[in-house]
Amino acid sequence: MDFAKMKFNKLGFTGKWLELIGDPSSNLAAMVFGKPKMGKSYLCIDFAGYLARNFGKVLYVPKEEGLDFTLQEKLNDQNVKHPNLNVTGSLPDSQDSYDFIFLDSVNRLGLTLDDLRLLKERHPAKSFIYIFQSTKQGNFRGENSFQHDVDVVIEVPEKGKAVQMGMINQGGEMEIFQISQGT
Repeated sequence: MDFAKMKFNKLGFTGKWLELIGDPSSNLAAMVFGKPKMGKSYLCIDFAGYLARNFGKVLYVPKEEGLDFTLQEKLNDQNVKHPNLNVTGSLPDSQDSYDFIFLDSVNRLGLTLDDLRLLKERHPAKSFIYIFQSTKQGNFRGENSFQHDVDVVIEVPEKGKAVQMGMINQGGEMEIFQISQGT
């Protein structure tokens, strides 16, 4: 009975993020996957900008793409530049100053399921967004247990379309390449 009466802090998502993900708590764990060049990083950069503008400090680690012109173009296109968004080429030793941590990609960073569990265990109040490469068949690359350790799974099954499967807003969808209007 006591648990049923507990209050949990939700982030208060609005707009397209509420439609896609729902309204998660502040320690969200999300997984994003899809075939190459379908829009995973574009989606995640847009999401990182939304979180930085509205909810706290964001770390984005684009190991898959690297710190190059195409990443810069995505940041400018989605207008996500913000003092709360830090983009770095590698995962820093300490993540203490961040509220949201994007790992793009888990595969390229060489992180195992145990590594992700340890990160989450060390930072239980932080949100983690894990981006995964996919197999030729379109499944995420890695063991199935990755999927069991997150609240939300976002698949990019075709170019420009995100579909959410998870515990919060089952079946949410979003068009990725619509220019962000601050939502």
